[in-house]
Amino acid sequence: MDLKLVYSFEDTREMLGSSKVDDYIYEYLKQLGATTAVVEENHLDEEYLHDYLNYHGFSFNQYSKYTKRIHFFLAKFSNEEFMKVILEGDSYLLETIKNSYCGFVVIKPVKDSNGNFIIGKTCLKNLRRTEEKHYINEEIPVSFFGIFLSVSSLPFQTSDPGVSSCAAVTCWTALYPFRERLGIPNMPLYEITEKAQKHQLLLDRNFPATGLSLSQIKGYINSLGLETEFIHFEGMGNDLNSDIIQSILKTYNNIGIPIIVAGKIEDTNSDNIYYHMFVISGYKQKNGIISELYVHDDQIGPYARIVPSDDFSDLGIGSYYGSGMKFTISSLLIPIFKEIRLNLQRIFHYYYDVKRKLLDHQKEQLNVELLLFKDNQYKLLLHYLDFDEKAGIICRPLPPFVSIIRISNAKNFPIVDIIFDATSLNLNPISHIVFNYEFNPKNSKLIQTLENILHF
Repeated sequence: MDLKLVYSFEDTREMLGSSKVDDYIYEYLKQLGATTAVVEENHLDEEYLHDYLNYHGFSFNQYSKYTKRIHFFLAKFSNEEFMKVILEGDSYLLETIKNSYCGFVVIKPVKDSNGNFIIGKTCLKNLRRTEEKHYINEEIPVSFFGIFLSVSSLPFQTSDPGVSSCAAVTCWTALYPFRERLGIPNMPLYEITEKAQKHQLLLDRNFPATGLSLSQIKGYINSLGLETEFIHFEGMGNDLNSDIIQSILKTYNNIGIPIIVAGKIEDTNSDNIYYHMFVISGYKQKNGIISELYVHDDQIGPYARIVPSDDFSDLGIGSYYGSGMKFTISSLLIPIFKEIRLNLQRIFHYYYDVKRKLLDHQKEQLNVELLLFKDNQYKLLLHYLDFDEKAGIICRPLPPFVSIIRISNAKNFPIVDIIFDATSLNLNPISHIVFNYEFNPKNSKLIQTLENILHF
């Protein structure tokens, strides 16, 4: 029996569809360098199957319970070569296939209002990783015709008007990293929408889904055994907004926690306003300043690159929606581990006070950052830095999570770390580290100034 599974990358253009998200995903894979695709025509996707059993299966239209899953690879191979791998176990080509895996896209058998099939669970690897770029990733295992593959990614999917809004999809993406860490069960979109609505009753219908409030999302997150940080920006100055947003991104993205963004899209051509949510899934920084954000937006795609304005009053995401569109943040919602008890706003005020004092007393350019680490993650970073009593710091126990106020020079080389117990309500530092770097009289004076200001 002739079984066609392998296609060229170009053949998948029509399979994906013609929506803006389809276009984005195709171009993203093109930039990755994908050349070959393997198609599973009748894939039972666990995420979609729950939605089918609870909603789509009751429709008069005979929706299929099967999806199409397309796998993408950098390596070129033919259908005959691939069949040889799965039937005869060609070990050389098998390793080539594993090492060139780019990820997969699931296409649901349900169409949107424009007649395009809806994109289901999609996991694609990152573009051009560098030291300046930080992406949130989970190692996603993939069963592939009896071959075990994996892709480092944060899952993405688009909203399904029947069972979910952009808010439910945002919640699904933001909570994905907690599944393995906390043993949280699979959360299909229908279930997120249904359970979130129990935490605040609105007058709209539950299904078809129209949207979720921030209170409903918070209630759902709390029901899973997680806490939430909530930051509301309206009324704050833009300079403070920029500082808070950058601090939050570094604080939580560094430990693999996505951030939910809520705000409004303003159409300057018509004065129309649309409310929207998406997830920040990474950032790019240079010398401590964030210059780019990467977002999972169900109307755009995974890891979409946006360039915010200097004061972060405009995130720059409006360019994806069309000319004259501007997105303004109203709130950030961050799911966090219950063990993290040091309130973000309290530690931020301490950080901001340190930063202000340094700017008042020191002419040399300094970078001040607020960071959050798991204990082992922080100790691993310390392995590569030089400071006195290094063994004593690395070998002694630290709290499971530590907040760090880091002061660096203009080249972003660490000078001082002020260490806080993030699992405690106590705002007093538990320790500090003064790092050794190229010595000159200026540096010695700088350390003395820091010690006087920070009362070491």
